[in-house]
Amino acid sequence: MKKIILFLILIILIFNTYGFSYQNIEIIGKGGGFSNLIFPTGIYFISNKLYISNYYGNTISICDLNNNTWSEFGCYGEEAGKFINPNSITISQDKKIFVTDTGNSRIQVFDDKSNYLFSFGKDRLTSPIDAYIYGNKIYVTDFEISKIIVFDLNGKYITEFGERGTNVSEFDGPLGICLDNNGNIFICDSKNKRVQIFDNNFVYKKTIQLDGAPCDIFVANDKKIYISDYNNFKIYIYSEMGANKIKEQKINTDTDWYFYKAPISIYVSQDNYLFYSVPWENRVEILKSDGNLYKSLGEKAKEGKFLYPKSISISNNKIFVADYMANSVNIYDLEKKFSSNINYSFEHPTSITNDESGNIYIVSRYLGEIISLDKNLNFKYKIKEFNGDSFSFPQDIFSFRNKLYVADSYNDRIVIFSTEGNFIKTFGKSGSGIYEFNYPNSIYVDKDENLFVLDNGNKRVMVYDKNLNFKYEGKNLNLSNPTSLYIYGQYIFISDESINDIKIYSWDGNKITFIKSFGGIGGPLTKNISLRSQELNYNFEPGMLLEPQDVFAFNNFLYVVDSGNRRVQKIALSDVLEEVTEKEEIVITLWVDKPNALINNKEIYIDPDNIKVVPFIIPPGRTVVPIRFISETFGAKVDWEGDTKTVRIYLESKNIRITLQVDNKIARLNDKVVTLDAAPLIKEGRTFVPLRFISEAFGAKVDWFSSEKKIVIEYNP
Repeated sequence: MKKIILFLILIILIFNTYGFSYQNIEIIGKGGGFSNLIFPTGIYFISNKLYISNYYGNTISICDLNNNTWSEFGCYGEEAGKFINPNSITISQDKKIFVTDTGNSRIQVFDDKSNYLFSFGKDRLTSPIDAYIYGNKIYVTDFEISKIIVFDLNGKYITEFGERGTNVSEFDGPLGICLDNNGNIFICDSKNKRVQIFDNNFVYKKTIQLDGAPCDIFVANDKKIYISDYNNFKIYIYSEMGANKIKEQKINTDTDWYFYKAPISIYVSQDNYLFYSVPWENRVEILKSDGNLYKSLGEKAKEGKFLYPKSISISNNKIFVADYMANSVNIYDLEKKFSSNINYSFEHPTSITNDESGNIYIVSRYLGEIISLDKNLNFKYKIKEFNGDSFSFPQDIFSFRNKLYVADSYNDRIVIFSTEGNFIKTFGKSGSGIYEFNYPNSIYVDKDENLFVLDNGNKRVMVYDKNLNFKYEGKNLNLSNPTSLYIYGQYIFISDESINDIKIYSWDGNKITFIKSFGGIGGPLTKNISLRSQELNYNFEPGMLLEPQDVFAFNNFLYVVDSGNRRVQKIALSDVLEEVTEKEEIVITLWVDKPNALINNKEIYIDPDNIKVVPFIIPPGRTVVPIRFISETFGAKVDWEGDTKTVRIYLESKNIRITLQVDNKIARLNDKVVTLDAAPLIKEGRTFVPLRFISEAFGAKVDWFSSEKKIVIEYNP
């Protein structure tokens, strides 16, 4: 019993630390199943089990090919048993599993039940990519320092070989490594476009020169050499010691990009089945000895599930979430229910936005394209080339007043178009000056048409006026790897991927001032380490983050794309801002038959996506209002049950619960049954309720000014 009480106290302390309560954080979506690979970069086959490293998923997947069953182990983190971008896998004769943990600069070792044993190499390795066991030694390639480091199987350092260069016995970005039965060492010298062959004492023997970029190598039992080439998307097969090229195997893909440090891993079984990973398409293929396809592994994410969500936008009462690794856009209603998805030919969509008319614009990063869809999701146009120019890895897009602003990140500039796709101008160049950028990756235009640029490489926020004249440089903002910027009133929200938090700043029109941070590393993909075959709980640790990307504010909620945890978090703004200022009285002013309203004298639309949503009068003289607008302005959570047309409202700060049903005058206020003057109804796709009931149920004061048909609601939080 004491343990249970202590556990509950711990949970309470966690939530109090970050200022959240569970009821005010909702989770949208969840991750895929174990058969969904996430950028697989390493493979190893033994005893009919295929081990696959997920570079972006930070896990090791295990597929039993006999039973077609899946399991996985690991998660994100620096602690023992956790990974940051695992690359390759190799297994010793005593069945120990060695994983190249690239992001943590180490090799981790597990037993055959996937239990962590020990790690090594932290003091020697910088960016380990591949590893191969021969005898009682393990040979590791290090991409950054261009060396081969050799350890014994207990992790004791033995020797190292090589240095950066283009001469024989020098390397530039070594990736794959393999040894044959005679101890000859084969090394993929990727940037030098060659494979170098050495004897077991690293005495040079031979070079296989390639017109491409070799990234992995395997010497089969019949002494044939298999080499993967990520530049040309091919696997070459050579005879013994590379004497002759026997065959070229084209990898089945129509992409035109490659991920530089993520090799196409290859493995050849004893019966000459060829295994190879296709990281950018989240799959592993197995070819029979005759070259025909035997099996393709790595299913697409099922509807409503994520592999790596990246960006969010809300329009026409729909939530759009771009999934970077699934190459699709999931669409949810405001009640978080999945409705459909967009499967245009994306190559890693990184940003999505909408204009005032509901048109959608999506950045397809690796194709260097902007795709435009109308509000019904019909294709409009594509921008790939403009004014004799093109994008280089565009990262973000923002629409404002008939203009599109695109963060052309690798070109260190902003490109501006009309919403019809016509080129207007480019702005900025490489550097650190006031009109220069270093990997700009997020942009926002406020109501005064000030342009805010999140200048990632320079770790600052740049502000320009509507004529693109320099206005302010926000530096010393304690940014590590900022990924997204969003402005809500006087507040600026910036997500920081490396620190796993959201930073809040104030903007008074002249200066950016830091206020507070919230979040911190946590969530389901940071806690589950050991072998598992059951689905994770994606509601675990709400308010905690892993590699947060996009942030978006809508209807008094902040939406955070919690990418590493494969979910989106919807957080009440009243929670994240409650320590910023004291809670002030809320005064809402409405007019019958008018779409605009005032909240504390700030003019807004009741429903920005539909100006036909207005308060109106029904017989016998009852004023009705859209329930979501009033409730969420007060900070309440609203849930809609479509099957029964029931609305459930919960205001945690006052512990008020309201249940209403369309076309039913009977309602419930906490434990009391109440009869309404008029039943809730639906108009323009929104639910309307009697104004006085819903306001007074929250303890608000309502005044009616008949001459102006004006309603004033005063609410004290």
